Amino acid sequence: MTYLWEIPDNYPSSLIGVYQRDVSRDRFDFFQGKALKQSKKPLIFELKAHRNKLQGIGCLCNNSGSLLLSPEVVNVLNTYALQDVQFFDTTVKTKDGETDEFKLLNVTRYVDCVDRDKSNIRVIGNIGRIDLERIEELIHKVDCMQEVMIARDKNESGHIVVNNKLADKLNDLCMPGIALVRPEDVYP
Repeated sequence: MTYLWEIPDNYPSSLIGVYQRDVSRDRFDFFQGKALKQSKKPLIFELKAHRNKLQGIGCLCNNSGSLLLSPEVVNVLNTYALQDVQFFDTTVKTKDGETDEFKLLNVTRYVDCVDRDKSNIRVIGNIGRIDLERIEELIHKVDCMQEVMIARDKNESGHIVVNNKLADKLNDLCMPGIALVRPEDVYP
């Protein structure tokens, strides 16, 4: 069983981090599904909230297409998915200060999860990528993850997929910002 890591429906917009692309590396570097050379400087995010609002957040949602994770979530991924992940230092600037406790997740694996025969999707031209705006139903292959705990889907690199074992560990944290949902629930 696989899950998509999504932004929770009730996530407050004031806590959505804005990736500062003019002073940080290209955000699309993190869509490659491979380990990358570490950045010399931290990646910068800004948000319109006070720093104390970040306490207890497991995943700070943002516009980079990658996950910005708390130390607790980083610890779970280091324990159960070390071979699938890499972390980058960040600085999150808030209304009243900044913090460096969140790490940007680089997922270092790709998997082929979309069951194209059972899904109702549309692909973009000759490149075979899924048109996200035209997904009517998304079904994943039963064993697409195999031993992989977390990966980007090679059919749509914007999708971060998590296997059920890791999903259980992450859900046990009960932290805001973590929303692991079945693909068929996102695209019914």
